[in-house]
Formats: sequence, C-alpha cells, structure tokens
Amino acid sequence: ERERGANERGLSSAGSARVTPVKVEDLTPETRRIRDQFTAKLKARESELESLKKTQEESRKILREYQSGEKKIRLLEGEVSKMASQCDALRKKAKDDSFKFEEIR
Repeated sequence: ERERGANERGLSSAGSARVTPVKVEDLTPETRRIRDQFTAKLKARESELESLKKTQEESRKILREYQSGEKKIRLLEGEVSKMASQCDALRKKAKDDSFKFEEIR
C-alpha cells in the first residue's frame, strides 16, 4: 500500500522523483498564486542579474580605460623628463656659447 501511494505521487520504489507534467488548469488558486509570485520574483532577479552584468562590464571598461590612461601618463612623464633634460642641456650650451662669443669679442 505504501509503495503504491508513493508511485501515485510520482516516486518510484527507489525514492527518486519522476517529473510529471502538471496542467495549469489543475492547479489550485493558492498554487497558482505561489507560482505567479515565484515567476515574478524570478523575473525580477533575472532583470537584476542582467543589470549587474551590464554594470560589471561597464566597470571593466572603465578599469581598462583607467589603466590605459595611467600607461599614457607614465609615457608622457618620461617624455617630459627627457625634454627637461634636453632643455637644461641646451641652456648650458647656450650659456657656454655666450661665454665663448664674449671671449672672441
């Protein structure tokens, strides 16, 4: 008797569940309400997940742009430093040339 009742509920004698399709018209109003609430919550979570995925991708894009900007800044700082050294060297050369010119005069 117990096994027959289990089989009628969708369980085999081993205790594993069998999936039996349930028609919507067979659901009680309470079951429909619960199903509808679950479906609404599921859709809300899926929407939230999509929103979070978009936000995550935007964050990754911003991070890549930031890293690219940092790399450009380091490159430009190196160029500025090189140009400052060249400027100092040219000033020194101009000063030396000025002294030589004054000696010649």
